[in-house]
Amino acid sequence: MDVVNGKGADWMYTRNIPVSTISYLRITDSAGTVTSVDTSEYYLYEDTGKIVFREDANGLYTHFPKGNANITISYTAGYTAALMPQEIQTAVIQVAKNMYSGSVIPAGIKSEKLGDWNASYLLGTENILIDSMVDGILQQYKTQNL
Repeated sequence: MDVVNGKGADWMYTRNIPVSTISYLRITDSAGTVTSVDTSEYYLYEDTGKIVFREDANGLYTHFPKGNANITISYTAGYTAALMPQEIQTAVIQVAKNMYSGSVIPAGIKSEKLGDWNASYLLGTENILIDSMVDGILQQYKTQNL
């Protein structure tokens, strides 16, 4: 579910893609009244997550009004195993290889010792399971906030 700021445009993007279904799209006006927008009032471009009000929309809204956290969208997004792009499958396999081969240490662990167990952990969001090859593949699938 996304809760986003309306920008006054007749279009917006979901944060996650691809979008398979929208459960509901709700707009909260300045008085706090919540209105559900019927699916017949907008188009959904599944691959990009773009939602555009139809030109012939005859509902209360024809655009996403400006406001703070006034747009709520509940939707289902992501790839099924059958539709997952080959590049992402390759990246997942590479991460599994990195874990199995021991060529990298599991995410979050900086070092380990077996006798009298000892471990030190990375700070921040470093993830050494995602090597440069995997990162290069995944970069093209990251969504851009517009």
